[in-house]
Amino acid sequence: MNVTLRQLRVFIEVARLSSFSRAGEEVGLTQSAVSRCVRELEGEIGLKLIDRTTREVQLTDVGGNLVSSVSRLLGDLDDALREIREIGEQRRGRVVVAASPTVACRLMPRVLAACGERFPHVALGSRDDVQSDVLRKVRSGEVDFGVIIGPFAAEDLSSESLMTDSFCLVSRDDHPLARHKEVGWAELEGE
Repeated sequence: MNVTLRQLRVFIEVARLSSFSRAGEEVGLTQSAVSRCVRELEGEIGLKLIDRTTREVQLTDVGGNLVSSVSRLLGDLDDALREIREIGEQRRGRVVVAASPTVACRLMPRVLAACGERFPHVALGSRDDVQSDVLRKVRSGEVDFGVIIGPFAAEDLSSESLMTDSFCLVSRDDHPLARHKEVGWAELEGE
C-alpha cells in the first residue's frame, strides 16, 4: 500500500469541511486535484471512503473510522516533527552542566535562571563536583559540559575562557604585605 501524507491530509480536510471545493481552497489545490487525491487514496485502500452526490459529501462508515484514526496520527506526527525541529534548533531537550563548587554556588544559579527563561523547553541540570570529577564527567559524557576554574589545558578536551575573576589579599594592618598595593603569587609563598 502506497498512501501519501498529502492524500491523507486532503481526505481529512474534505471530511472536516464536507466539501471538495472548500477543502481545495484550504489546502491550496483545485477541486479536481482534491477529487484525484481522494480517489487515489480509495484506490490504495481498496474501499470507498466518501459517498458523493451533486449536493453533498458524506463519509462512509469506513471513511468515518479512517478520519478519527488518521486525525490522531497526523496530530501526533505534526507534534513529533515540531519537537524534532525544536531539538534541531536547540530549543528543546536536556542539558547537564557540572561545575566546581565555587562556580556552582556563585555563578551557575544566575546562568541557569537566564537559560531557563530564554529556553523554557530545555531541561537544565547542574552538578556540583570537585574539579577533577567535572573533568571526568565531561570525558565520559555523563554531563554535556563543565565549568571550572582555570587555567586549564588537556589534549582530549577543548576549553574556552568565559570570564576572569580577581583575588584579594586580606590581612591585618600590621602585616608586611598590607603595605603593598598589589601582591604577586610568589610573594605569598611561605605565608
